[in-house]
Amino acid sequence: MVSMSQNRILIVEDESDMRNGLQKILSRKGYSVDTAEDGVRAVEKLKQTVFQVVIADLKMPRMDGIGVLQKAKDVDNAVAVIIITGYGTVKTAVEAMRLGAFDYIAKPFKPDDISLVVERALKTREEDRRTPLPEVTSEAPDKTTRTGRTAEQIKERRILLEHCERTTAQAAEERIVTPENIAHFAELYPDREIHLWQWIPFAASNADIEVYMKRGGYQALEKALTRKPEAVIAEMKESRLVGRGGAGFPTGLKWEAAFNQADTQKYFVCNAEEGEPGTLKDKMLLDQNPHKVIEGMIIGAYAIGASEGYVYIKDKYGDSADLVEKAIRRAEARGFLGENILGSSFSLALSVLRMPSAYVCGEETALCRSIEGKRAVPKTRPPFPTVRGLFEKPTVINNVETLANVPHIISNGAEWFRGIGVDGSFGTKLFSITGNVKNSGVFEVELGKYSLGDLIYGLAGGIENDRKLKAVLPGGPSTRFISSDNMDVVMDHKSLAKAGSSLGVGAIIVLDETVSIPELVKHFFEFYQKESCGDCVPCRIGTKKIGDILRLITESVRPPEFEEWHRLGGPAETSCIETLKRTGAVMKAAAKCGLGQASPEPLLSSMELFGHEYHALIAQRQEEYERFAEKSSASSDRGEASDPARSIMRRIKPY
Repeated sequence: MVSMSQNRILIVEDESDMRNGLQKILSRKGYSVDTAEDGVRAVEKLKQTVFQVVIADLKMPRMDGIGVLQKAKDVDNAVAVIIITGYGTVKTAVEAMRLGAFDYIAKPFKPDDISLVVERALKTREEDRRTPLPEVTSEAPDKTTRTGRTAEQIKERRILLEHCERTTAQAAEERIVTPENIAHFAELYPDREIHLWQWIPFAASNADIEVYMKRGGYQALEKALTRKPEAVIAEMKESRLVGRGGAGFPTGLKWEAAFNQADTQKYFVCNAEEGEPGTLKDKMLLDQNPHKVIEGMIIGAYAIGASEGYVYIKDKYGDSADLVEKAIRRAEARGFLGENILGSSFSLALSVLRMPSAYVCGEETALCRSIEGKRAVPKTRPPFPTVRGLFEKPTVINNVETLANVPHIISNGAEWFRGIGVDGSFGTKLFSITGNVKNSGVFEVELGKYSLGDLIYGLAGGIENDRKLKAVLPGGPSTRFISSDNMDVVMDHKSLAKAGSSLGVGAIIVLDETVSIPELVKHFFEFYQKESCGDCVPCRIGTKKIGDILRLITESVRPPEFEEWHRLGGPAETSCIETLKRTGAVMKAAAKCGLGQASPEPLLSSMELFGHEYHALIAQRQEEYERFAEKSSASSDRGEASDPARSIMRRIKPY
């Protein structure tokens, strides 16, 4: 038996048809694996072979999948490919990481991708290029972060998330019903039907209005109604709270601009679209603290003189919309909403809008058009929505997290708020930490107190499988990459701007050494191309052009790609890198809204930090292109006929 290093892949996917892609590989080797039991038997059968493949489709009970994982770990020199579906997804993925049986995780986007992933793994195995996994020892891991702080020294400052349950991967694992805890959950939720391996959603007591009021809820509203609207706005301006939705515009100034308009009809909107990949902070607040967000909306509407308000929630957050609607009804019943709120002359009608998910609706004017029933495309500004927004009336649009800060500021004062954080970045911030970390989740920390490395290694537990850190997107896919040697950058607006990136929505995406940066950026642009409204040329054409080039660079040369490369003169003869840079620069300068202006940031920064990866892929494509050209030439020399229909279609294909 040939001795080779381990090379195992865990594929996490929710689509059952992923099995079709695997069968393309299995059929060539005579394997047929349809169930977890088949996967266990396959491991036993293949112990004497060089390449061993384990497949598990975990739509059956979760324990079968754990059994396959245990078997895969015990097999030497195996390529373990496991599909996780159904209820077992979270638990089995966590167990796989605990076992340390896999070199890296791959999440395919379509069935054919699995074939490519497995082919690549087998080829790598043959060439024996990977380094064996380090042996697991009983020695305690190093808990020191890059800044010298220990994990125990890095603490959350839970103000917005006070009384909320911790939403982390570890906490999520603990909410899976097992034989050991089923009695506990049955007692905790007497009205819910509890069954084994069910995942119990997070739920906080603050979602109940009675509990929220006992903890001081709606007292800020009572205090605000005793003041004039101008005084409330002055307090918000003095607090220097900036928007938490990505743009960072001062909240008090936005409210003042709407207040100064003479119109009698004004609107107040809470933007809960949350379309940025990698962030779940707004959903966490809506699910666990809806009354705090509603109270912030009512105070804001009173300050600007709005009589109607909307909570704009994407349809994928249907459960959150149900919770907010229930909270609104309870608030109305207690006199906090409706006519003459708490005996004052102020009235406000609040309703929930369940809207189709659209990333572009993070832009205020596009959101307004969506509410109006029109196509969600941004409008040229000025005028800004605070002057002419929803239905051509003055409108304030605030993010969920922004509004959750309002009751605290009104209750405790602007000076108290400025005592948290640093100049230019006051208060706390919710960070969603995802990617290649041991304990992903949503964390609330004081702005300017900790570094990026502190959050990754202190709160999120460090890099999974103790691999090397490669890069981080500190604010989501619309921010610039931060390299692994810059983890001491402090998490506030000014520090991140000085480091060449931005805070964004606080969606920290952590990438380890196994991640291909060009591949990741390609997937970003697949997302951007899909989400672009198509209204302006730089974004409509730019996202497609960049996406097409990245696809050619990152995917193996096959007949369709060969024809595209041939038309361009071959990979080595093209100016792909310059074209990407030039197109990205044009989008930044000329796109109509933030989607087109910010989407090139990860591309351009990755080419600065990881340009060698792009050049290596182009060199690899050139080798494949030359081999393909030789085969095509040999076929022509043998007189093999080409497909005339395909030739004709290529000529008439519109470009």
